[in-house]
Amino acid sequence: MNGYVGYVLVSTVPSEGHAVHQEIRHLTEVIDFCFLDGNNDLGEYDAIARVEVPDFDAFAQFVINQIRTIPGVMSTKSLATIVFREEAQTKQ
Repeated sequence: MNGYVGYVLVSTVPSEGHAVHQEIRHLTEVIDFCFLDGNNDLGEYDAIARVEVPDFDAFAQFVINQIRTIPGVMSTKSLATIVFREEAQTKQ
């Protein structure tokens, strides 16, 4: 990992879910993308994206300017991550 990694939970308008998912999964900052169980109404979020950007500010801007502006996105929840110093030093 060379940058900041965060996660974004995405809730979509039901009739636009497929188009939203296709658009999100093709954004270059999205390094992993998962549909949540669409066969059951198990929660308020339809997908989760793992995003890698240079820093936390870039993560916030990415969510606001790239994810939330996609037609059909009803809401998002951002999950910020941290790296502990011991873990960061071990990986170097």
